Amino acid sequence: MNIEITPVSVQEKELLKNLLEKYNYEFSQYDGEDVNALGLYGYDWLDCYWTQEKRYAFFIRVRGNLAGFFLINDYPESGVQTDYCMAEFFVLYKYRRSGVGQSAANWAFGRFPGTWQLKRHPKNIPSVRFWDRVVSEYTGGDYRVRTGFPGTDYADGTPGEFLFFSTQAKSKSGIFVRRAQPEDAERIFELNRDCLGYDFPLEQTRERLVQCLNYSAHFLAVALDDERAVGYVHACEYDCVYAPLLADIRGIAVDPLCRGKGVGKQLLQAVEDWAHQHGCAGVRLVSGYDRTGAHAFYEHCGYGNRKDQKNFKKDFSK
Repeated sequence: MNIEITPVSVQEKELLKNLLEKYNYEFSQYDGEDVNALGLYGYDWLDCYWTQEKRYAFFIRVRGNLAGFFLINDYPESGVQTDYCMAEFFVLYKYRRSGVGQSAANWAFGRFPGTWQLKRHPKNIPSVRFWDRVVSEYTGGDYRVRTGFPGTDYADGTPGEFLFFSTQAKSKSGIFVRRAQPEDAERIFELNRDCLGYDFPLEQTRERLVQCLNYSAHFLAVALDDERAVGYVHACEYDCVYAPLLADIRGIAVDPLCRGKGVGKQLLQAVEDWAHQHGCAGVRLVSGYDRTGAHAFYEHCGYGNRKDQKNFKKDFSK
């Protein structure tokens, strides 16, 4: 399924406002909110997403069609400080129970690594089940549910329920892996050039990175050592009619000075975790015939060689 996450531009504010009405109407069955004199629910903080820092609005699209939205900010309604808060999250009925919501949530967690909280209405059982499953799978069950924060009751008097969790995973070696961000373009360019021999221009690398980050069928992650990217991996869905859905590793590189620290293994594990979440039957990759060291590494990580191939290409730029 072609799922795309795109920032909501100020020119699209009216479109987001319309979807918020549908979202608030559905939610009124739980919080009992009334419409205003114009027959609308409204959203008091809508303009803030273009006038204040650390507020982010995104549309969810499936095959180019609007499928929902989500809003992220750094306002901790619970009073407990975290890096990010999932303020609102909405998927249209047509796209529920199809993996769209989970893909969008995972994209958000990867795009904004750090500590998170989200508030939910405990009577909204579908939401409770959704977030328990999605957060549990993303964090390996490492999250907390808390209630009883003053001033966080819903309009119907029900106390708000909060989930607290982190989307950063750090290893014993001090290396941790997070989803790639547009700001990682220069370092990915350097790793491609120095480790893989791909001298693709920086600006084009930046453009391609941003494009890939907007598609849930692509997964890009970087490994950080003391806040410096020392490795990265790029995988995407490998979909064909002669095999089940697989994850295809398009590129993986580790700084030579950091090899032997488990960086490559963590990057492979991140891809495998993503592949499991996307229902993939396995992970595949292609490696140059002369990269014998890499071949030994892949075999050590449980990857078996299936066949030798020739790689053909027709270049349209010539």
